[in-house]
Amino acid sequence: MPFFNAPSALRATHAESAIPHRAILCVAAAVATSAILSPTMVFAFLVSVGGVFIIAGNMMIVLARLRLVRDGRRAALFTLTGLAAVLSAMAVDPRARHELGLGIIAIGGIFVLERLKARAPPAPARGQSAP
Repeated sequence: MPFFNAPSALRATHAESAIPHRAILCVAAAVATSAILSPTMVFAFLVSVGGVFIIAGNMMIVLARLRLVRDGRRAALFTLTGLAAVLSAMAVDPRARHELGLGIIAIGGIFVLERLKARAPPAPARGQSAP
């Protein structure tokens, strides 16, 4: 599995599970360090974007169900309308607008990074050198 712009020391994976343990440990250390240095800011950010991520994830599940399953469309559309109403209510409420904005920025950042990853040249196969 190729990793996008990962340093070679972090690309190493476990032989049996193919999990990049070093990369996971480095990310966990970075998150723990930032949480120790500024706990209120990190916790507030995670709480702020968490709700929007959950709603967006559920909307993607419902949209996938609409594409894959023909029966039960009425319930899926009702669910999708309800989730959209929650997002609309967040946009109207001044207290929740900040959380919605942070969540949209975070999700947009993930999509941009995924697009950049898709345009990157493929990594050389194991045992081959880069041109």
